[in-house]
Amino acid sequence: GEVSGEVISVKLDIQKLNALLEYCREARSRIEMQMYCGIKSQDYFRRNILLPLLDSGRLKRTIPDKPNSSKQKYIKA
Repeated sequence: GEVSGEVISVKLDIQKLNALLEYCREARSRIEMQMYCGIKSQDYFRRNILLPLLDSGRLKRTIPDKPNSSKQKYIKA
């Protein structure tokens, strides 16, 4: 059964993060990256994976002046 309000944490380990970065040698959309990681929650993915990778400089936006563009993609820095 499903427990309401239960949050299942799916923090990525170093190997998976490195695999994601390799996957991003080509520009990828957030949805492509999220599907690659198998994470359903857009909010979780943004806060726990995408933003930390951008902040640490390991990933960069293809349209840096429009961070919320629908055409935004991300590529390994």
